[in-house]
Amino acid sequence: MATIQSTTPPDMLEKPDLPQRPTTPRVIRTVVHDEGLPEVVHSNQPINATEYYDAPIPVDSETDKRYNEAPIPVTTLDKYEPAPALPVRPSSITPQPQQPYPYSPGGYAQPQHPSFVAQSPQLPPYNSNEVVTYVTPLDQLGDHPKFVDCPFCRHRAETRVKKISSKMTHVSATVLGFTTIAGAAVPYAGKWHSHTAHYCSNCDHKVAIRKWGSSQMKPLGTPDYLREVPPPARPLVEKYINLDDCFVCKSHRADSYSFIGMLPSLVGCLHSTSPTPELVLYGSVSFHFSTTPTSHTAPPSSSLHTLAAMEESTEHHDILVIGAGLSGINTAHVLNQRLPHRSYTILEAQSAIGGTWRFFRYPGFRSDSFMTAFGLPWHPWKHKHKMAQAGEIVEYLEEAVDAAGLRDKIRFRHKMLACEWRTDEQNWKVEVDADGQRKTFIANFVISCVGYYAYDKAFPTTIPGLKGFGGQVVHPQWWPEDLDYSGKRVIVIGSGATAITVVPSLAEKAGMVTMLQRSPSFVISRPTTSSLDSCLKSLLPFSLAYWLIYWKDVFLEVFSTQFLLNFPALGRKVLMGEMQKALPKDIDVNVHFNPRYNPFQQRLCMCPDEDFFKALHQDNCEIVTDTIETVTKDGILLESGRKLEADIIVTATGLYFQLFSGIAPLVDGQPIEVGSHYAWRGCMVDSVPNMGFVMGYVTTSWTPGADIMAKTLISVIKEMEKTGSTSVMPVLDEKDRSKPQKLPVSATSSYFVKAADRMPKVTDEGPWYGRVNLAKDWWAWLMGDMSSGLLYSGGQRKKDI
Repeated sequence: MATIQSTTPPDMLEKPDLPQRPTTPRVIRTVVHDEGLPEVVHSNQPINATEYYDAPIPVDSETDKRYNEAPIPVTTLDKYEPAPALPVRPSSITPQPQQPYPYSPGGYAQPQHPSFVAQSPQLPPYNSNEVVTYVTPLDQLGDHPKFVDCPFCRHRAETRVKKISSKMTHVSATVLGFTTIAGAAVPYAGKWHSHTAHYCSNCDHKVAIRKWGSSQMKPLGTPDYLREVPPPARPLVEKYINLDDCFVCKSHRADSYSFIGMLPSLVGCLHSTSPTPELVLYGSVSFHFSTTPTSHTAPPSSSLHTLAAMEESTEHHDILVIGAGLSGINTAHVLNQRLPHRSYTILEAQSAIGGTWRFFRYPGFRSDSFMTAFGLPWHPWKHKHKMAQAGEIVEYLEEAVDAAGLRDKIRFRHKMLACEWRTDEQNWKVEVDADGQRKTFIANFVISCVGYYAYDKAFPTTIPGLKGFGGQVVHPQWWPEDLDYSGKRVIVIGSGATAITVVPSLAEKAGMVTMLQRSPSFVISRPTTSSLDSCLKSLLPFSLAYWLIYWKDVFLEVFSTQFLLNFPALGRKVLMGEMQKALPKDIDVNVHFNPRYNPFQQRLCMCPDEDFFKALHQDNCEIVTDTIETVTKDGILLESGRKLEADIIVTATGLYFQLFSGIAPLVDGQPIEVGSHYAWRGCMVDSVPNMGFVMGYVTTSWTPGADIMAKTLISVIKEMEKTGSTSVMPVLDEKDRSKPQKLPVSATSSYFVKAADRMPKVTDEGPWYGRVNLAKDWWAWLMGDMSSGLLYSGGQRKKDI
């Protein structure tokens, strides 16, 4: 029969001077079985960290998630009863009674403590010379160094990653490279045809390897993750959690020496050197952070410090990346690969990664490019369908973040409020709203990866009489989650990608869906599966197959885009013929699908597997090309005299263009109006030092353009290092400034044309150009001069902040 023992510190039971919180005292119950082995009994009440702290606590790893979500029993006791010492649970490595560690003196440091061994599988082993970090299982290692438990030397150490070439690596890479896109992929081929091996930095043993063509990392040993670890002689972590009272001697403040998320695992008093064996959770206990242990004679604290008060007000990094969407994640990966010695962090305003793909919630929201080209070039798209729904893309990005080891670099709910370059300090001062608290970041270089449109505003469009409409008006940018359109009459105003996407989804449940457009667009259909891709995957190793598919899709996209731009009349004829085949016979392609612009002067609207054209074959879906005269109480009156009845109007009329999240950067106190400056290679603005922005292509797949811009900016930073400079700034001479101005994008969409005053200008000569095409941008990055149009400045900072 098992007996239950409960422990609740007395200061958890009553705290009259603390603010009232919806908490109950937390108690660890230890069940001691007849065999003398302890076991934690869990209840069905999970921990929610936001119940106990004034600000939400970021979850930075799977370990944190397990601790924050672990079910913990809750009990109220009338008195405090100390728990007995826990016996040691046997494991595969059985320690001797008087030897805390079963390893040799060359292993982990030997703490000087009373003979006590805590049964703590969740507690990592400690090394007196390094900060304790979380380990990564060997079979989950990727392409980046991680801390592991070495199965050979039994040390916790960071791995070293080596690329090991097989015999045919360079031969096959060269052959494949020169047979695809004239050898442009050679730099990638060598890497993709190499084995990836992880070596322990302590003993130099190879601990895991992933052979080329395989997606699985193979461990070369079995580490003992459940080893018994005694408490260290004193805390060995970066930050200490100082509690009100020591639970043992009752008179001294105690220091936690294990910090996992917000949950300390063991608490010991440095004065009495007697650790408490129970796992303690803090509901209303007063505690705060410090970088050194508290004094043994310090009086107990009586004030509660919130999370905001705990955090430091200023952080220093070499580089700041703004945005954790697709561009921000890719930029961080490029930083890891090309500037591994530079510190950086990612500021994300939302509570999770994904950017656009997490923000928009309208029905049917999906990609309109093949994910093999739109996805990250270093993380394969493994799904069968090449066009994906937003949820699938978010899951893909989550996988990519974990694979690249970027999760601990991201600061969620950190919204940039202002940024100022200080020449005397040679750095940027960035003010951030950190979940309601103001915080300052200092960085030498800032890279904005927030895209080109606003989340909080849409393209301003005047629709006569819209305010008098008696039904519901919805913009796709802020789609209500509880909107019920089943059986309703819905009018979608617009002809762009959003309208083409939302109409087929609405037609599944709505009574009637009318797509009302003022001017037509090109709409082309693409199959979501490819027999050639399936054949390559079945015949070749996965890495090689994905590499070929990626470059095949990128090449075909670049080729088709250039073909349509250079032969617009022939391209229009081909597109019109394809649309006519897919449309119902009663819809005139020349009226509803014959735009005034040439192909790719605006983005082509793509639909997967003809879903848009299939919707037009339904009785409850139609397309109308006309001009709105006015909106009435129950519908829309057109200039042709026809009236469209509606219960819901969806205004899919465009996005609001802005750079840098709409924030005008300051340079020594002077605001920079981006619209009056020039773009250097489409990723920097003249007169603004050490700041770049990453944008993809607006008429083709976004990511290839964003990737090459990120690499260009990294090359600029490397040039700064090479020249010993602390700042770099695009500078125009009078000759360049006198040339005719153009917009950095060639698209003629309304929201681009009307945002001309908010866009940097280009001349299309020298480095002063915007987004062109992948071939030119690749050539400029590989062979271009990183000093043309740039002014590098050296010198030391006048003072450290």
